[in-house]
Amino acid sequence: MPQLRNSVVTCMKTHKTRYWQIKIPDDWQVESDPDCEILYQQDGPGELHISAVHMDQDVDDQTLQDMAGDHIQSGADAEDVDLGQFDGLFLDYESKGEYWREWYLRRGPLLLYVSYACELKHEGEEDDVVEMMLESLCVV
Repeated sequence: MPQLRNSVVTCMKTHKTRYWQIKIPDDWQVESDPDCEILYQQDGPGELHISAVHMDQDVDDQTLQDMAGDHIQSGADAEDVDLGQFDGLFLDYESKGEYWREWYLRRGPLLLYVSYACELKHEGEEDDVVEMMLESLCVV
């Protein structure tokens, strides 16, 4: 398994939902909320939230731009991204003492909104493991 900044991931487990699945390190927890899945490491600095919407038609570029619009207008730079079976937009920013990373992802009619937040002092600590998990995203 890859060497990460602050830890080594040795074992992975799969978390499956109605529309998508992801591989997460064994020491990460998952809580299911009616609106999203919350992934976190016990005593870790941040949380990863993933929400899914199955649209009536394929998700287009304009939908992704509209979703990220407020942050883009506030000065966040949106980048194109490919993660697992999904593509879309990524941006990161600081807000009220917190470090935020957001992904607006699509695969056909499936739209995922993914966010990660932690205190600003912990910026970057879990970036590698979060990226590794998101690379494993696939449609069920």
